[in-house]
Amino acid sequence: MELILDTRDRVTIFLGRTVTDIDGNEFDGKAIWNGYVDLLKNNEMDYAKKVYELSVVKSMMNYFMYQVIKKNQFDFKEQIGDIYYIENGDDYILDGKLKLRMSYLYRGKNMEVNGTLINYYFHCQRQCYLHGNRLNLEDESENVKIGKALHEEKYKDDKSSEIAIDNIRLDKLTTKYLTETKKSDADLVAAKWQLLYYLKVLKSKGIIRKGRIQVIEKNKQNKSYIEVELTEAEEKELDKIVIKIKELLENGQIPPVLNESKCKKCAYYAYCYI
Repeated sequence: MELILDTRDRVTIFLGRTVTDIDGNEFDGKAIWNGYVDLLKNNEMDYAKKVYELSVVKSMMNYFMYQVIKKNQFDFKEQIGDIYYIENGDDYILDGKLKLRMSYLYRGKNMEVNGTLINYYFHCQRQCYLHGNRLNLEDESENVKIGKALHEEKYKDDKSSEIAIDNIRLDKLTTKYLTETKKSDADLVAAKWQLLYYLKVLKSKGIIRKGRIQVIEKNKQNKSYIEVELTEAEEKELDKIVIKIKELLENGQIPPVLNESKCKKCAYYAYCYI
C-alpha cells in the first residue's frame, strides 16, 4: 500500500468492490480492474480488438471511479496511468452506497453560471447542482467523449469555430448565425435555452445574431438545424433562470434523482444510483 501524493488539484481513484445497479446487475470492481490491467499488458491481441475490448471495460469502470481533491490521502494498491486503484473500496462508502463523503469531493467556490449549467438546469437539476458545485464526472463519460470527438471532427478545419467570450465557448460564429452542435436531439429544450443564453451574452457585447442548433443524430425529429431567435421575453426569463441556478447551487441540498430512462446515459449515473 502507498499514499497518493499527486501535484494536480484532483486525482482519479478506482474503488475495488462489488456493486449492483438498479436493474439488479452485479459488477465486481476487482475483476473489472484486473481485466483492464490484463488488457493493457496484452501485446499479442489484435489492435482493433484490443481497442474495442478496452472501450467495453472502461464503460464498466465508470461505476467505480471518482475524482477527489489531492489533499486527501488514500491507500492505493497500484497506479495505471492517472488512475489509482484502491482495493478496499468499501472503506470509502457512506450508508451502503457507492458515494464518497462530500468532504472527499472537489468542492470549492460555486461555478459561475454558464451555458452548460443553463443546459443542465433544464435537463436535470441534480446534474446542474453537482456540476455547478464542481463534481465533474464528465471526463470519464464515454457518451461525452463521443460527443466531443464528433464535434472536433466536424469543425477541425473551420476557423470560425471554438470562440471563447468571457466564461463561455461558442461552437461556431458567423456573420449571421451562432451555431451550437449537439450529438443528438435528446433534449432540444435544454439546448435551446443554452443557445439563447449565448445569444444574450453576445448581445451584451453588441453582437446580434440568430441561433441554430445543429443535430448530428436525429432520433426525435427530421431537421438537421433548428433555428432560435432571442426575444425580449426570453431575455427576461433568462435573468430569472440565472437567479434560480445560483440559488440552487448555494442551498446545500442535492436535488432528488429523476429515475428516467435518460439517466442511464448520464455521466453521473453511477453517482446517483449505485
